[in-house]
Amino acid sequence: DEGRRLAGLSNFTASALMHGSDGYSFDQIHECIESAGANLHTSSGMHTAGFSGKCLAEDLDLLLNVASDVMRRPEFPEEHVERLRGQILTALSVRNHDTRAMAALAFYEELYGPDHPYGYANSGYPDTIRAIRRSDIVDFHNHHYGPRDMFIVIVGSVDPQEAQALVEKHFGDWNNSSQGHRSSPPHAARPKTGLSRQVTISG
Repeated sequence: DEGRRLAGLSNFTASALMHGSDGYSFDQIHECIESAGANLHTSSGMHTAGFSGKCLAEDLDLLLNVASDVMRRPEFPEEHVERLRGQILTALSVRNHDTRAMAALAFYEELYGPDHPYGYANSGYPDTIRAIRRSDIVDFHNHHYGPRDMFIVIVGSVDPQEAQALVEKHFGDWNNSSQGHRSSPPHAARPKTGLSRQVTISG
């Protein structure tokens, strides 16, 4: 849904979730999680986005409270968006020197083409990351994050009824009328001939 013009928007958005929310500043998010000896991460893949974490059973309420706030009510502070942009651009610079990563990227670009979502890097490119604005991140979150098709899996020494009650407490009233429906990837034409491409790795 992000398209080649804004390739990397999904990953950018997921990474920015942990940088401040309605109830927690960036520092408060990390202090709260780390003081409990827990961890919490947000991520985005080709088809899904979500969060994962680990904590003691007695801290599950705390973990879900923070996770709920960053997933549902992120603030995307401009200062942090720019800081994160710099980190992503650095990671892409490293990717450009990774032969395995560049070979995989070239393979999918040639196989699917620039108009197919599998035909460009979901981590983005330097030009697309530079083009992404905070408003793009806000719009992407508004249209793609919500309770529809959401799964929450909890594993560990937790009473199932208690776990369900905590999920309902923190996520049960989530409603996003702007959330779109998940779409299937478009059909990809089978290559009629063999494909060949040479990629030069600088350095």
